[in-house]
Amino acid sequence: MQTKLIEGVPPLANDHEIVAAIEAETDPWGSGGNAMDIAIISADGRVSRAIRATGLGEYMGIIGALKKLGLRTLPTAPVAHGIRFDDAFSA
Repeated sequence: MQTKLIEGVPPLANDHEIVAAIEAETDPWGSGGNAMDIAIISADGRVSRAIRATGLGEYMGIIGALKKLGLRTLPTAPVAHGIRFDDAFSA
């Protein structure tokens, strides 16, 4: 799993909780599989954090962790910063 904040976009207030939750779902062995990208959308509607999961297990774990934090899935994922996101979540 890789993640980064997007420069110039304010993160969600609970960004530190998001990072802790997704890090708990990281496969320490570097699971194989396709990379899947998840966007965290800021209060102003822009992508504030990008998350790249490796493999379906890691991806599903991260999605579950975000939902447990109360984030909601958006009906369509954005294309931003040169990334076609597979999923997007907002507060």
